[in-house]
Amino acid sequence: MSTYLEKIAQSLARRSEQATRVRLRTLLRELGYGRRDASTLAFVRGALRERGLAADLTTRRPAHLDDRVIVRLVGRADSRFGQPDSRRSEPDSDLATTATALISSSDASAVAEAAVQATVRIACGRDIGAGVIIHPEGLVLTARHVVHDDELTRREVAVRLADGRRLRGLVVRSHWPLDFALLWLDRRGPFASLPLGDPTALRVAEPLIAVGHPSALTNTVSRGVVSNPRARFMNIECLQTDTALDQGNSGGPVLNLRGEVVAISAWQIEQLDSGKFAVPVDWFADDIAAVLSLGRAGSLKARYCLACGHLESQRRLAWCPVCGSEAIVHGWPASATGARS
Repeated sequence: MSTYLEKIAQSLARRSEQATRVRLRTLLRELGYGRRDASTLAFVRGALRERGLAADLTTRRPAHLDDRVIVRLVGRADSRFGQPDSRRSEPDSDLATTATALISSSDASAVAEAAVQATVRIACGRDIGAGVIIHPEGLVLTARHVVHDDELTRREVAVRLADGRRLRGLVVRSHWPLDFALLWLDRRGPFASLPLGDPTALRVAEPLIAVGHPSALTNTVSRGVVSNPRARFMNIECLQTDTALDQGNSGGPVLNLRGEVVAISAWQIEQLDSGKFAVPVDWFADDIAAVLSLGRAGSLKARYCLACGHLESQRRLAWCPVCGSEAIVHGWPASATGARS
């Protein structure tokens, strides 16, 4: 169980006031979740109880994930350290149908349902790919070849959310050898999003879940295992799996059973079931951090190189300082280059 909760319990045990306030988003992410629903809250309540903690959580309160909740030390319900409490969680009065049983962190259905809500469909010309929202304000991670057209990447693409809404996405960073791209949606969130995991912790035969849109079959979920956590393919260290990968899956998330995105689907060796390759997210963790540090507004104002994918936020040059190309643009295109699907 989470060492984060154990540290809270130990800290409160030494205080006279045995309560503290934590951001709900932090609490969820430390337990492997990026969004809030009935099953997630049921698991969180159970995880808190195992450490002798409690918090008042519902699907409506607090109103925002960045609001703080009070976590109280109430004592362990089960004296066996680290053993799950088999009693049912408290009902959520805000729900017509309550989650009364704890959901295991390895519940594949709960993970898949959350993943589907955060997975988007991306249209670039007539080609279809997938992407995953990794920040609630609308930052999407996908494969570069999903947003590639002819010799250059697209600056603008059409995006459809899991709920059917159709938005535009502006690509702000990409990299061809690592085959990833980052784009912001043209509408402010919050959106359903997923946390990033640690690909280096994956082990052989560990279960995985992938989401994509093969042959336009939207929100298709497939399961598989880690065939090789450190396979060499396309001159980089990849995650080799046997999760289904067809046209339309590229750029979609590959998750562990804690609901964390550990890679994005990228390539395959045809006719080889275990020859599917995904790019681990730690390859571009610094790029994600850089885009987030600029923020949505800062990223959209910066210049983007259509040739190499560099994002230039410091200098307003007419050429790319990395590759020298003059295919460097800024802001939203004057005309829609990615017609809505």
